Amino acid sequence: MFTITSEQDLFYKGAAIFILLLCIVIIVVGIILIHELPYNIAKKRNHPQKDAIRCMSIMGLFLIPLWFFAMIWAYMKNKSFGAASVKNTNIELAEIIVDGNSFVVDKNELLKIAKNNNTPLTYSIIKTTL
Repeated sequence: MFTITSEQDLFYKGAAIFILLLCIVIIVVGIILIHELPYNIAKKRNHPQKDAIRCMSIMGLFLIPLWFFAMIWAYMKNKSFGAASVKNTNIELAEIIVDGNSFVVDKNELLKIAKNNNTPLTYSIIKTTL
């Protein structure tokens, strides 16, 4: 039969510990990547609340349903930004702030900006003239 020397025993124990630590590292990295998935999806879709989605997905480490809600939230389209929110307003002329710059535009121009912009349009209506 085979006999194991103390040198071989030491090698097998070292290899076992290395494999065990490698598996632990792979599992931890996998958990982190899976819990970052809703944030990555929201970031790719230019979701305006991507930071809140990231926070909720990280809290999902402790409460699993929160991660599922974050995943659903990342795929939802927020109806409060972009061209859809401009169509439903009664403004004819508005002073808006887009990325720190102030503009006075009419509703049609605001719709054009919202449709042509690849990222969600963030604007604030300062005053309206009817």
